[in-house]
Amino acid sequence: MSVGYPSVVDLSWRVDVSLSTSRTNRVLRPYVLLRIETDAGKPPLIFEVPRDRFDELRYAVSRALNEVARLEKNDRLASVAASSTA
Repeated sequence: MSVGYPSVVDLSWRVDVSLSTSRTNRVLRPYVLLRIETDAGKPPLIFEVPRDRFDELRYAVSRALNEVARLEKNDRLASVAASSTA
């Protein structure tokens, strides 16, 4: 038996724009709403972030994915080098 993380089974998103609030007449601030459902059998995770924070999240995920790809490439190169010297 192995322990792992839940897998994402559904992801939905939308962009809402606040046009005004009770304090001001005009806001025009976009928010990104994300709904993530996993195979863990728990209710979906739903969160809302302002666009600037979403951009930071998107950038961080992009950097992480690029680093994973780099590590996988290095691992494949090391495997090829090891098999050619054997």
